[in-house]
Amino acid sequence: MLVIDIGNSSTRLALYQKNKYVTRLALRTADLDLESLYDWLGALPQYSGNAAIASVSGKACEAVQGVLSTNHCHSVLVLDPTRHRIIPHDLLTPETTGVDRLCAARAAWEYEKQATVVVDAGTAITIDAVDNDGVFLGGAILPGGELWLRSLHTETAQLPEVDLKAAISSTPEQGRSTAEALYAGLAVGLPGAVASLVQAHRRRLDGKAELVITGGAGEWLRDSLKLPAKLCPDLVLDGIRFAATSIMEGSDG
Repeated sequence: MLVIDIGNSSTRLALYQKNKYVTRLALRTADLDLESLYDWLGALPQYSGNAAIASVSGKACEAVQGVLSTNHCHSVLVLDPTRHRIIPHDLLTPETTGVDRLCAARAAWEYEKQATVVVDAGTAITIDAVDNDGVFLGGAILPGGELWLRSLHTETAQLPEVDLKAAISSTPEQGRSTAEALYAGLAVGLPGAVASLVQAHRRRLDGKAELVITGGAGEWLRDSLKLPAKLCPDLVLDGIRFAATSIMEGSDG
């Protein structure tokens, strides 16, 4: 199966065969390099199987579908929370819930089979809960590190633009300069907010829940939280694959 995760910042494609991902491609979503995508698909060894997509960008999804249609995919499934049962949920507005959140939760449930808190650290950071019955309960959304720093710069008169890598590698808890203060706000404040939300979810889940982390900043966040956690970089891709397989086999509508 060709598995495709189209996120706000990056688009990831992976070919899953014989119980593993055998080849991958990562592209920027904002300026999707369709030529690279054509070349990558063309190099796949006579692939004619199914493809499954989870996308938060309608425009990028249409572009990828157009490329897939010329590369002999047998069928292309675009996961839609309003039509597909990606994971059982207790949501008021499933139509506005990011499909990537649902896919990450589905994979976490498939792996843990118990109450789990799922953190996806990307452009935004989502902190979601799955209960002991595998029901997605929703969660919280925070700005990711780059968005956090950019908004402070663009929405204020004097706060400078600072580098995300410098901020997350810094250690000051009390900044002695404006830049250091911004570093401290991110490096200490953001993990603190996530930790507080993780604990709130755990209280809701009777104090017992595994913590699973994914996303581009997942490793930094795991190390910053200082909480027992499993790092699963492919969680969304895995969730797309689990959900699509169930739908294609008819076990989930």
